[in-house]
Amino acid sequence: MKSLLLSAGIILLFQLGSVVKSMAQTNQPKSSDLKDANGRPMLLGQHKMEDLLQPPYNTWFEKNYADYAVDTITAQVIAPLLKNKKLELFMGTWCGDSQREIPRIFKILHCCGVSSSQITLVMVDDHDSTYKQSPAHEEKGKNIFRVPDLIIYENNAEINRIVEYPVETLEKDLLTMLNKQPYMPSYKGAALLINSVKNYNGTNSPERIKYLAEFIRVKTESSSELNALGYVWMASGEKDNALTAFLVNAILYPKASNVFDSLGEYYFKQGNKEEAKRYYSKALTLDPLNANATKMLEQLSE
Repeated sequence: MKSLLLSAGIILLFQLGSVVKSMAQTNQPKSSDLKDANGRPMLLGQHKMEDLLQPPYNTWFEKNYADYAVDTITAQVIAPLLKNKKLELFMGTWCGDSQREIPRIFKILHCCGVSSSQITLVMVDDHDSTYKQSPAHEEKGKNIFRVPDLIIYENNAEINRIVEYPVETLEKDLLTMLNKQPYMPSYKGAALLINSVKNYNGTNSPERIKYLAEFIRVKTESSSELNALGYVWMASGEKDNALTAFLVNAILYPKASNVFDSLGEYYFKQGNKEEAKRYYSKALTLDPLNANATKMLEQLSE
């Protein structure tokens, strides 16, 4: 079995090279009207892996695919477990973590004999107004706050997911999930907060915010974890959840200027200028060099 997997991987790698060579000979690079927040070409919505073999995406996809050494011993165990499973991959062509992990994931799936019909690949945006969203909103209700995000489904129900990077290795994380053993992906604090707000219909009382902060404190790695989740919820219209994430973050990281800058932005977008001023002022007190807080306070004072 191991030798078969190795042979399959080698064959697929040669096939990949042939496809790339053929594309280079027959297709000229196409300029895209879609640009990411830094002005670079990007893909959005559902795509096939083959679209990543075209310039400019092929420069990182081909290299990271070829360089990755699959753990074939673990791969031969997970191969039969992947049969009849559906996989949903969310990524951003603008995202360095996606550029690193997505080629590796595809190489593992190829070595395990996973067909393209089992995989849905979705590209999301990085602009503020459509943060981590796709045009058809395949991400809706799935709490995609970090990419890449690999979700595994069985009978249309999510088994588990890998968020941004594996806890151990891609192969071993997949094996744990497919065996339905206990597994919590990266960003455990955000995962706990997502589960806490999922079926909650109450108010954002100060007591509840404090309870949530203490509940997830030891599992939260940095202020950026909940900040990213708050922006995803804000961009998708989940205002109460976004405010929860930002307020909890402020309790966990009371000396982080950017946390209060985000609260200022939240209230600014809700049209509450007084609260926006209060939080932007707090952000500036913590960091007098916070350029965004300075700019927004000037704008709010006009």
